[in-house]
Amino acid sequence: QKLREQKLREQKLREQKLREQKLREQKRKEQEQREQQQREQQREQEQLERQERIKKELGDDLQKRKDKIRLQKLQQEEERSQLEAEQMSQQNQEQRERKQQEQYKRKLQEMQQQKQRDVTERAVEAERRRSAEDAWLVEEQQRQMEMSEPDHLEYLRKKREDENWMQEQQVESWKGEEETTRLMMENAKQEAMMLTHQRALMDHQLQFNRNLIVESNGLERMHDITRPWVFSYFGLKKIVDVQPSPEE
Repeated sequence: QKLREQKLREQKLREQKLREQKLREQKRKEQEQREQQQREQQREQEQLERQERIKKELGDDLQKRKDKIRLQKLQQEEERSQLEAEQMSQQNQEQRERKQQEQYKRKLQEMQQQKQRDVTERAVEAERRRSAEDAWLVEEQQRQMEMSEPDHLEYLRKKREDENWMQEQQVESWKGEEETTRLMMENAKQEAMMLTHQRALMDHQLQFNRNLIVESNGLERMHDITRPWVFSYFGLKKIVDVQPSPEE
């Protein structure tokens, strides 16, 4: 009986150990499963984070390219507007110059025509005076032949005085006409000089604008300097009348 009880106790102990062993094995497997699940979740999380990071980097690169293209378009549009404004300014200036030159030519032509008319009128008037003088001389000779000696001498004296007075008046008239012509020619010369000066100023301004665009593009490419800074910089140089050197 004792032996049988002993065997039963041993069998129970073995069964208990076996159950404990199975329980430990089950816990171990459950732990491994949990750890495996955690590792898989961690890998999934890392993969998701990596995908999100790659997606963000691609999005940032795409946005940078879009911003770059947009800035390039803005710069091109600004340069095109600048060139159009410059061309329009040049066209307006050339149109004003053409009008001024046409006015100058018309005025000069009018002066020449007026001078020619004056010459023609003086020639006609001189011919008329010669004809009148010839007729008057014939009558005068006839009257002188009928005069007495004292009357003839008095007549000659008055005639010399009248001739001297007429010569003085004629000289004064010629001087006045010459002065008027001289003043008109002087005004025409001054207008021509003014047109030349305005043309030189316009050429200088256009050349400055061209240099400004070329140098601003170079500065932007080399030093990443913004266009407003460039225009303010060269605007200041223009104010102080300092021309950009070739090294700038």
